[in-house]
Amino acid sequence: MRPLALDDPGFENQTLTLIEQFVRDQQTLTPVARFAEHHEKFPAETGFFRDRVPLSRPGPGQQYAFEVNLDLCSGCKACVTACHNLNGLDEDETWRSVGVLQGASSTHSITTSCHHCVDPGCLSGCPVKAYDKDPETGIVRHLDDQCIGCQYCILKCPYEVPKYNLARGIVRKCDMCSSRLAVGEAPACVQGCPNEAIRIEIIDTAQLLAKARGEGIDFLATAPDPKITVPTTRYITQRAVEPGLMKEEALRPSDSHLPLVVMLALTQLSVGGFSATLAAIHKTSEAEQRVLILASFIAGIGGLLSSIFHLGRPLLAWKAVLNLRTSWMSREILVFGVFAIVATIELALHLAPAGTFIAPKEIFLWLTVLCGMAAVFSSVMIYHDTHRSFWHFRNTAGRFFGSVLLLGSSLATVLAQSDLLMTKAALLLLVGSGTKLCWEWALLSEPPMQTAAEARSAALMKGPLKRFTVARFLFGALGGILCPFLILDNGDSQSISVLASAAFLLCGAGELLERFLFFTAASPDRMPGQAVP
Repeated sequence: MRPLALDDPGFENQTLTLIEQFVRDQQTLTPVARFAEHHEKFPAETGFFRDRVPLSRPGPGQQYAFEVNLDLCSGCKACVTACHNLNGLDEDETWRSVGVLQGASSTHSITTSCHHCVDPGCLSGCPVKAYDKDPETGIVRHLDDQCIGCQYCILKCPYEVPKYNLARGIVRKCDMCSSRLAVGEAPACVQGCPNEAIRIEIIDTAQLLAKARGEGIDFLATAPDPKITVPTTRYITQRAVEPGLMKEEALRPSDSHLPLVVMLALTQLSVGGFSATLAAIHKTSEAEQRVLILASFIAGIGGLLSSIFHLGRPLLAWKAVLNLRTSWMSREILVFGVFAIVATIELALHLAPAGTFIAPKEIFLWLTVLCGMAAVFSSVMIYHDTHRSFWHFRNTAGRFFGSVLLLGSSLATVLAQSDLLMTKAALLLLVGSGTKLCWEWALLSEPPMQTAAEARSAALMKGPLKRFTVARFLFGALGGILCPFLILDNGDSQSISVLASAAFLLCGAGELLERFLFFTAASPDRMPGQAVP
């Protein structure tokens, strides 16, 4: 006997097979039924999903923006799949994510992507101008051909929207499917959402900017401060979005950026070495000065070369000075370039026969130190400009200039040929190390004014990164406190030489670990669903 069709009389009274039950349930799923019925209302010539995209282009002072209805988002991740497929992304690449925000009495599924900010941090921070903001639509686009893969835009974006593609050696991000919008089609995520939770709207940028700078704009409770870049995405809901917890692993270390760890430590060692030479220029022999300057020069060049290994496309590193107007990274690279040139001249002058070029040597040594200090300041500003609590100016400047002092002192200690230089360098290393280690230890405590991000960083250093934290303090104490103390209390020249070498190596290891923690313990506020690097 033939089974009754779904539309035959008496179908409801028939005992259904499992397959027939699935077919019936599929036809009565509310989102699918509503989506199909709604889609059939539109004539073919009007295009698809006209109710989800504006019928007109943005006017002067306006731009496109995402609107997300949190009451309609079910967390199905159809938007993630649609974005991945229609944009032809690589297997492990995603431009949109979905997370869960769990409040005290409500739970929200939240889809998030690029917010196409009014004042995008990625655009202002990129050293090679690989971003532009379309003057008509306001869409922030990434220019793949221009990118060198430095990944600074990831740090500059409070929402970590740009994603690094290791295989391609560049960063890529959502462009709101601008090619589809240009012909009246909805972006992939908008088109793929079965619940119509995502729409495109037109917003007034001047009004949004004024509101952000004044009373503030309504965003998500756990998201980064919207005043930083003024995101245009609007989240709407009839339910209160309470401050709560993101259902993500909050205490996962961030990327270590090892080439940058080496670069920062070596360049600060170089600046410290030149500074130590200048401080003792009238109390040391030319031979001592020559050795210190040569070691400092080698460290500086080694640090600058190591930074190239952080780039996805190192052959295009020469482009990194194209955005001096707004990017601290461009400024740092330029100043370090000047530092390298002046340091080379200073080294060449010291390699000349003793007693020659005495005045130029001191002049260029002053210039080298000043350029080096300016370069270290630029390094500080690179991270301060990301607006991450763990990297704010006071913390970063204390770490970086502290490393200049300690590494320079330890280098002078190990290379000193006179008791006077050895004693003064060891004393400075002892005092500086003790001060810096006590200050770093204080950062691990939980003062009343500590932000949530700073508390997470401290928890990381005392939890998943505990072994690195312990090693950092152990090496720092042995090399920066114990060894110089024994040097000052010891009269045996052979023992002093061994202790000086140990102090230099242990201090260097301690500062490398401190710089490793500087990157891995940074735990900024994130959007729900935002993957932790």
